[in-house]
Amino acid sequence: MFENILEFYATNARLQSIINNPVFQFQKGQEALLKWQAYELTATQIEKIKLWVNNYSSFQSVQSDQIELYDIKLLFLEIVSYCDVNANGKRLYNQYEDKRTIAKAGVRMGSWINGLIDFKLNPDGLFGSTKNAFNYLLYPREHSTILSENHRVQIIEHYLQLPYRAETFNQNLLALFGQYNLQVVNPDNYTYLLSELIYHYELEWKKSKGMTFRNLVEQLNAVIREENLDFEPVGWSKNRKYVWLKDRENIIGDDIAHYEISSRTLHNNKIFVDIHFEGKKKEREYFYNNIQELPENLEWFDWWKSKSIGYKEEFSLLDKDIVTKVLSALEYFESTIGNQIRQLKIEKFPSSQNTLPSSKNLAMPLNQILYGPPGTGKTHNSINTALQLIDDEEVNAIELTVREDVKVLYDKKVEEGQIAFTTFHQSMSYEDFIEGIKPLKPNGQDKQVLYDVVPGLFKTLAAKALHNFILHAREGKKEKSYSFDEFHNNYLNHINQPANLNTVLFTTINDKELKLLSVNGTSIIVKFVWYNKAQGIEATQPFSVTKDKIRQLFEAGINPHEITNMKETFAPFFKHNLSVYYAVYKSFYDYVNTQGFDLSENEETSITLTEDFELLLDAYSLLTPVEIERGLAESQNYVLIIDEINRGNVSQIFGELITLIEDDKRLGKPEAIQVTLPYSKEKFGVPPNLYILGTMNTADRSVEALDTALRRRFSFTEMPPQYDLKELQGEVYGYPLHAILKKLNQHIEILLNRDHLIGHSYFLNKTEATLQESFYKNIIPLLQEYFYGDYQKIGMVLGKGFVRNLHEHQNSTVFASFETDYDYTDKVVYSIVNYADQTNVPADWNFEKALTALMS
Repeated sequence: MFENILEFYATNARLQSIINNPVFQFQKGQEALLKWQAYELTATQIEKIKLWVNNYSSFQSVQSDQIELYDIKLLFLEIVSYCDVNANGKRLYNQYEDKRTIAKAGVRMGSWINGLIDFKLNPDGLFGSTKNAFNYLLYPREHSTILSENHRVQIIEHYLQLPYRAETFNQNLLALFGQYNLQVVNPDNYTYLLSELIYHYELEWKKSKGMTFRNLVEQLNAVIREENLDFEPVGWSKNRKYVWLKDRENIIGDDIAHYEISSRTLHNNKIFVDIHFEGKKKEREYFYNNIQELPENLEWFDWWKSKSIGYKEEFSLLDKDIVTKVLSALEYFESTIGNQIRQLKIEKFPSSQNTLPSSKNLAMPLNQILYGPPGTGKTHNSINTALQLIDDEEVNAIELTVREDVKVLYDKKVEEGQIAFTTFHQSMSYEDFIEGIKPLKPNGQDKQVLYDVVPGLFKTLAAKALHNFILHAREGKKEKSYSFDEFHNNYLNHINQPANLNTVLFTTINDKELKLLSVNGTSIIVKFVWYNKAQGIEATQPFSVTKDKIRQLFEAGINPHEITNMKETFAPFFKHNLSVYYAVYKSFYDYVNTQGFDLSENEETSITLTEDFELLLDAYSLLTPVEIERGLAESQNYVLIIDEINRGNVSQIFGELITLIEDDKRLGKPEAIQVTLPYSKEKFGVPPNLYILGTMNTADRSVEALDTALRRRFSFTEMPPQYDLKELQGEVYGYPLHAILKKLNQHIEILLNRDHLIGHSYFLNKTEATLQESFYKNIIPLLQEYFYGDYQKIGMVLGKGFVRNLHEHQNSTVFASFETDYDYTDKVVYSIVNYADQTNVPADWNFEKALTALMS
């Protein structure tokens, strides 16, 4: 089973160091993890480290002056430095001289941080490699350094022919090596020894599934970034079998000229490396006419009714060194002809330089929540934030500090549909937010109630955002506005002429001829001219080509002139009479091109805003990588403001779309996801230009805290009380407004926490009269809710001038006559002193004196 294992065990220097080590090989890692396990966290620390979940940049930004978090950050970095060979800062934080690590885990730093937070706060949320690593550090005799679940499955299936079960993996591993009687000085190092041996023999058990095109692109991207090469993939979607690349100068990389890696022959294993010219006709032909001679390993080939340049050697996904070969081909292009193409492009098309930024509003997260106690201006600031996210000329033309201008522009954006506002509540549902079956208003005299699937607020705004994204992506390619129906009707009128009947109008891919017999409604009736190859017998069998057949091919974007394998190309649509469909479709396709609609140039029909999301997705699917890049850079942003987001059942309201709102799961991103909605059965995806802005009142005790699923998908921005606002610089009875607010919050934070502070909005520009009004209408009611009617604590916050002891009025005579063992004679009763209506006001006291007592 393991050939020469005992010899390898006895002679390998690395194994001998493990075997003879008297201490646990990863003792320092174990100690660091145990330290984190025993770490006592304050409530504030817990809330702050939760903000690190799926937000590695937030973790990275913690500085040494943030004492309550910085120690945790350093501890996290040390733990990870023992777990993963690629850990950030391993050389600094790993305390071993040889910088030993458990494994080459292939886990991103952000996932390690998520795992350490779950380890402490949500152990049931741990899974995969991070869980296996932490288990090993804590219990090395019961676990191993084989972290990958995929590797574990392959090992068990190969050597033991058993189904994989996580809970029995280590026992199976021990049994696998039991016959060899392997020894170690410290038993804690035994499973590490076995893991090292397993990976020594990995060629036996590790399955080679062959490279997929997606794997190829991902590995190319990784190598390009790691080695800082002169290329960068552009706008790739994981469902496509091609990827564009741009050069370092960002000159080669648009539709006029771009590098492309593809499997363009429909033979899935074959990979081609080319430079494609896919601009307008004159742009395509310009390069062919001006490049006199190609380097030895390059050749011209037919592409989009013109010529492009291909690398002569074609590669296979089965090649073990496919990544190296593809990169070598790209570098050959660059070193031999790259400069010439750049020079030609700059000279002839100077205005076409691809200067598109990779993302608009790069610093602004797509999903964010403004959180803080009441009165800190969360809803107020959501208006400013929404306009900052839109970031267009109108926004840049106003001062965001001038509230009147901000509100006018905000209302305009709401009216135009670029901003939508809603408030979550306990009755809000998926059917309100996404889509649901709703009654329709009866028409005319018909009082019968009809029902239909009605889009909700989120789906409606997503449709507007996607529509805008597509229009900007297609910029300059929507001059003509026709639908397929109009194309088809015009084509039928074109061929349905008396002179065309019984005339050869169509030819197959093999140049066989077909006659037009008639046009029947929207169907085209044709027949072959000859029954046999010898052309001795005239054909009699008619064939009908329906409008729907042509529509399927047209909407799939199929160019008949690029088909090399008709059976494979048409397989998703139909299996019989392929030559007939090809011949008629080619005639239709060429007719459309002759009318000024060059389909090969992606001059698709312009779209109109529709509630049918699938139609929008169909239009989106036809966008090229550069068009997607243009859409990402130039489309208008749309903003959905969700006030009180934590008051609704978020899991119920978002449903399956909670995953789709993630940055990398949105349309236009490499990991984009689409789902089928349950009511309309339409495909749905979240566009990349739709921002979600929530507000959350941290003092609201009527709802539970947000669940982890939501936290992981949102960035959180704290909105604490602000004491330095100019509106708080005024004085009341000699005390600055900001000082009064700060004094109250100092008391509250000691008795409760930061979540229940009082916001600055209750103190802005207050006078003696309006401050007193704010105390009784806003501040005291909040405190009564915060402290559940505990007037002693309210008194500790406000002072004796606002809360009065009514003990002197309390004695046994206040009750009805009744014999009882209870004695309330000494019970202390408190009441709010209300200077507004003079209720329970002690002699010689007033609001000014009460405020002085508070501030003393």
